[in-house]
Amino acid sequence: MIQLTSGDLELDLDAAKGGTVLALRFKAQNLLRPAIAGSTDPRDRAAFPLVPFAGRIARGRFNVAGRAIQLRKNLPPEPHAIHGHGWQSMWQITEQSALSARLELHHSADDWPWSYRATQHFELHNNALSLKLTLTNRADEPMPAGLGWHPYFPKQGACLSVPMQAFWPNNDELVSLNPTQPEWLSALAEDIRVEQLSLDNAFTAASQVSAIRWPSSGLQLQMQASSSLGYLTLYTPKGEPFFCVEPISHAPNCLNSDLDSAVTGKKYLEPGATLEAKIVLSASLTG
Repeated sequence: MIQLTSGDLELDLDAAKGGTVLALRFKAQNLLRPAIAGSTDPRDRAAFPLVPFAGRIARGRFNVAGRAIQLRKNLPPEPHAIHGHGWQSMWQITEQSALSARLELHHSADDWPWSYRATQHFELHNNALSLKLTLTNRADEPMPAGLGWHPYFPKQGACLSVPMQAFWPNNDELVSLNPTQPEWLSALAEDIRVEQLSLDNAFTAASQVSAIRWPSSGLQLQMQASSSLGYLTLYTPKGEPFFCVEPISHAPNCLNSDLDSAVTGKKYLEPGATLEAKIVLSASLTG
């Protein structure tokens, strides 16, 4: 367990169980939905990493250079492989100070037949949390690669502004299909109330900046992602006290898409190469 503090900002981490965030508070108010007491399920934490891919891979199957890959289904009874390995793995603390912590994960080839190293570097400064993610291919052949982050935000009357370029609809098994541009897409950029939404979809982002505000408390949050995170997943389940805005580096199931990589974000890392991403959450309070 790790706790970082900088002024009015506090961050609690759990390296051992998924490299997860347990809580993020600003002026004693929760910026992320805090971990549910007693649960070790990463989905009951405040946030978790997505590595070496984000979202679902349909039925856990894909082909690379003519070779068929079959991944285990890691969230039964879900029929797909989902969210990669990082969220269900033990991470090691490699650096720690009062303001920062670096977590590291080493994966040896298995059903995902590539070895890799992943890192999360958390740092607090000026009422902001900075998270740098890296993924390094340690195999001797190119590896498909993706990064992302899965934060849970408290709903509590929240309003959301997320400019989007395209919407990725799902099939009946929640697997992403080809992108579209529905008429309602522009409304997501207009400070929309989260309670109006019922989504579990990926989007191609039109901006690297997302904004969330909670009018009842005056709390505001800006989330800025690096250019390597050109997609977002919005998960806004009805009847739940949380919602998710997940910066990701590729569209889900892109390894099974026939679309150009410029559309899907699909990437391959050469041996020894590293994919990097950064997310900055900046908090403020009005009034």
